[in-house]
Amino acid sequence: MKFLTHIGIFLLTLVGCQKSDDKTINNIGVDELREKLNKDIQLVDVRTTAEYKEGYIGKAVNIDVLKKSFEGEIQKFDKNKPIYIYCRSGKRSANAARKMKALGFTEIYDLSGGYIAWKKKK
Repeated sequence: MKFLTHIGIFLLTLVGCQKSDDKTINNIGVDELREKLNKDIQLVDVRTTAEYKEGYIGKAVNIDVLKKSFEGEIQKFDKNKPIYIYCRSGKRSANAARKMKALGFTEIYDLSGGYIAWKKKK
């Protein structure tokens, strides 16, 4: 039994240490996103409607990642063009990014620190 436990731990360590070449989901900083806003980009705020109404970035479209309609609404965007997403702090947007990747989005940029980081650098 001890042997199997050691093998299991070894395998988990091996899998956890593998490098991924997947560049689908990328983190982006506030300054980088600020530069991108000068262009016509796909920008999505995945917070609640109430949070969005309190303030948002640029021409962001609000699609709440916690709603059942998220997957249907997000698919209105071009999956083959870069898409930029953010939430309040980064947790919900990471969840949204995983969902979007599963839906076939090829280049997702998630704002590090979310809207909180954005407001701090204003």
